[in-house]
Amino acid sequence: MSTTGYLQDTTGAYIVKDPGSTLDYTIDWTNWLGADTVSSVTYTLDSGITTSTAIGGSATSTTDTTTTVNITGGTAGNIYNVKAEMTTTANRVVVRNFRVKVEAQQL
Repeated sequence: MSTTGYLQDTTGAYIVKDPGSTLDYTIDWTNWLGADTVSSVTYTLDSGITTSTAIGGSATSTTDTTTTVNITGGTAGNIYNVKAEMTTTANRVVVRNFRVKVEAQQL
């Protein structure tokens, strides 16, 4: 699984997001999938952040090897959990989590 753009600490993967930003976050499952492909994904977010319909009119999208969620909101100083539950065309299910650290971002 590729986590390009994600940061790592002793707890695991996280991203830093400004409370006013609405951004897409993608997980590339290629290394985990082998010859299988992504069929569907469900993202569950902690209360305080939400999904938007910015990805082609949807809150999530998939390709054969990636899943993307569009996240908005959050309060600066808070950390939120995001759970991705991906189902493959062979009906395998994998669950992964990452955190969203909300901080005011400066240039």
